[in-house]
Amino acid sequence: MKKILRTILRAIPVVLVLVFCLSVTAMAYSGSESVTLKTTQNEATSGSLSCHHAKVSATNSASSQHNVSAALQLSSGSGWSNYGTFTLAPAASGNTGAWGHSDYVYLCRAKLWVPGLPSGGCSATGTLTVTD
Repeated sequence: MKKILRTILRAIPVVLVLVFCLSVTAMAYSGSESVTLKTTQNEATSGSLSCHHAKVSATNSASSQHNVSAALQLSSGSGWSNYGTFTLAPAASGNTGAWGHSDYVYLCRAKLWVPGLPSGGCSATGTLTVTD
């Protein structure tokens, strides 16, 4: 009986460590980051998060003077690539849908920019949402 009790007591810390590690892993691939494009800017990017899949949602302000483009950017360590780029007219909203791959961990971020113009005049907001 003492041997069984000792085995159980030794197993408890191992089980607790495993549960903790699994919960940290599950939390690591969820969350969101916001980005705001101000009227004085041509482009803006959000902070980055680790992800398997993510999407970007954005809204161009009704007071914007031009269209605004938005994209989900993914990096596997060697630069950023755009996925699901879309362009919004003033007062419009949209999203990229979910992009990514289950077998890889990426860095993800949202990017907003004024396409083809040397100056700002646009106000927009975007949100990067990590879906897993």
